[in-house]
Amino acid sequence: ALGVCWMARHHTLYFLLFAAGSLFIWSVAGGIICRLTALEFTQDEKPRLDEAIGYVKRTWFGGFFLAPCVPLVFSLVIFVLLVIGGLVFRIPLFGDVLAGGAFFLAILGGLVIAALIVGLAVGGSLFFPSVATDGADAFDAFSRSLSYAFGKPVKTFLYGLIATIYAAICWAVVRWFVFFGLGVTRAIVGVGTSPFGWWGRGTEDEPVSKMALVWPTSAADPVYDWPPEWSSLAWYECISSVLIGLWILLALALVWSFLATFYFSSCTVIYALLRRDVDGADLSDVYVEEHAGAAMEPDSAGGSSSPTISRISPPSPTEKPGTDGGDPPSPREGGDSGSDT
Repeated sequence: ALGVCWMARHHTLYFLLFAAGSLFIWSVAGGIICRLTALEFTQDEKPRLDEAIGYVKRTWFGGFFLAPCVPLVFSLVIFVLLVIGGLVFRIPLFGDVLAGGAFFLAILGGLVIAALIVGLAVGGSLFFPSVATDGADAFDAFSRSLSYAFGKPVKTFLYGLIATIYAAICWAVVRWFVFFGLGVTRAIVGVGTSPFGWWGRGTEDEPVSKMALVWPTSAADPVYDWPPEWSSLAWYECISSVLIGLWILLALALVWSFLATFYFSSCTVIYALLRRDVDGADLSDVYVEEHAGAAMEPDSAGGSSSPTISRISPPSPTEKPGTDGGDPPSPREGGDSGSDT
C-alpha cells in the first residue's frame, strides 16, 4: 500500500498507465476465469473456453472493466467537492462562516469515501464474479457485492478465511513441486554436462560443470541466479544462460498464475454462496444468453422467434432453494406434493 501511494504521488502518469493496463489485463483474464468457474460450479459440467471468451467480449467494458471503477469514480467526485470546499475555506470571513457552518458536509463526504474504500476492500473481490454469474452491469455488480459482503459479514469472513488457508496449502504444494522439478532437471542435465571431467574453472578457481556455469544458484536464490561474472563465459554460453533463465522464469510464473486462478475461482464460489445466503438464490442459478443461432422462443403476439436471455435452472417458486450447497432439488413427479424435509 505504501508503494502504491508513493507511485501515485511521485509518478502519477506512470501510475495511471500502469493501473489502466493492469485493470485491462485482469478484467479480461479474471473475467474468463470467473465465467468458467461460475458455469462449472453451478452446472457441474466442464464449460467451453470459447463460450467464456465470447461472454467476456460482450460484457467486458460495461461489466468487468467498469465495475472496479464505480467506487473510485464516486470517491473522486467527493474528493473534488471536498477540495473545492477547502478553497472556499481560504476566503477570509465569508469562507470561515460558510465553510464552518457546512463542515458537517465535509465530514459526511469523508465518511462516504471511507465507506467506499472499505467496501472496495471487502467486496471488491466479488465484482467480477457478480458479472460472470448474474450478468450484472458495473453499478449492479458494485451494489450486489457490497450488499452480500455487508449483509453476511461473519460468513464473508469465514468463507474468505477458509479460502485463504486452503490457497496457502495448495500454493505451498505447487511451489514445492515446481522447485523440486527444477532441481531434478538441473541435477540430471548437470550429469550429462560433465561426464568426462569438469567444463571450466569457477570464480574461486574451482572446477565446475557447464550446467553450474550457465545455471548458477546461490543461498539467496536456490532456484536460479545470474552468473556472477559474465566475462568468464563465452558469448554462446551467455545466450544459453539467458534462455535458461527465461524458461525458469516461465516455470515460476506458472506458480503465481495458479495463485491468481485460485483467487478468482474461490471468489466466484464465495459469491454464489453469499448470494444463496442473502437472497436465497439456488446455487444452480446462472446467467446465460441464448442467441439467434441457439434456442428461439416464439413471440406470443405474432408467433415469431427472437433471441432470449435467460437463466439456467432457476429455483421453482414452490420449492425451497437448496441449503446444503449440493445439487438442486429434482423436479417433482406428477401428483406428488410432499415437501423437502
